[in-house]
Amino acid sequence: MNRINPLAILVILILVLLAVILRTSQLESSLEQNTKVLNAFEDKAKSIRYLRIQWEGDSMINRLGTIVAPVKAKAKIQNSPQAISVEITNLTKLEADALLKNILNEALHISKLSLTRQSANHLSLSLEIPK
Repeated sequence: MNRINPLAILVILILVLLAVILRTSQLESSLEQNTKVLNAFEDKAKSIRYLRIQWEGDSMINRLGTIVAPVKAKAKIQNSPQAISVEITNLTKLEADALLKNILNEALHISKLSLTRQSANHLSLSLEIPK
């Protein structure tokens, strides 16, 4: 009775080994799920960072400056605390067409856009973008 049965020791070792293998597989699946969640958060953070950089006021002024560069002599860009306003006068139809195409293809939140005919071949454009 004082002797320990070697078969009992073997069964106990096999049970411990099975418990360790089961726990390891559970931890691996938990790690995979956490990795997927982390990757999703990283992707969301990157997109938020990109949007924040894209919608900053200074970068918007630079983008508007490059858009109106072909008609820079006719353009007035005013930067106020509430909005950025652009006024361009004496535009030809071709200039207005190219300029509007560039403005509307850019990712801008336009609160006001007005076109006014000055003569048969010229018009003025007024644009307001909130900050």
